[in-house]
Amino acid sequence: MTGVELVARLREAVDATGEPDWSLVRPDVEIHDHELLDSAVHIGREGWKRWTSDWRQSFEDYSIDRLHEIEVDEDRVLTVHRLRARGRLSGVQLERTDAQLWTFTGGRLARLDYYPDYRAGAQPWD
Repeated sequence: MTGVELVARLREAVDATGEPDWSLVRPDVEIHDHELLDSAVHIGREGWKRWTSDWRQSFEDYSIDRLHEIEVDEDRVLTVHRLRARGRLSGVQLERTDAQLWTFTGGRLARLDYYPDYRAGAQPWD
């Protein structure tokens, strides 16, 4: 299965159940959210759940429109999406283009990097 196919299967599961297909995720998966400079690295299933819970707590509502998928190499896929959100406490509307770099090892997700305010031409894998 290609990286793009793995990303699609993971997203389908998240869309359907709120969680990824854990058989496609390494138990020691790392989530690096580059939104805040001092953000903790979230590790494993509990780290994933904490990371997504933090998102839900921060935003009253949000939507993600998928724009592009770029197969960087056989182990990495860059996805670009339009994020629209409203802050839960502030009520501030947010609209920006973000990216995620999905890194696979042995056909399973090993690392997910989230890059806010992605700009075309930027290469977060460098």
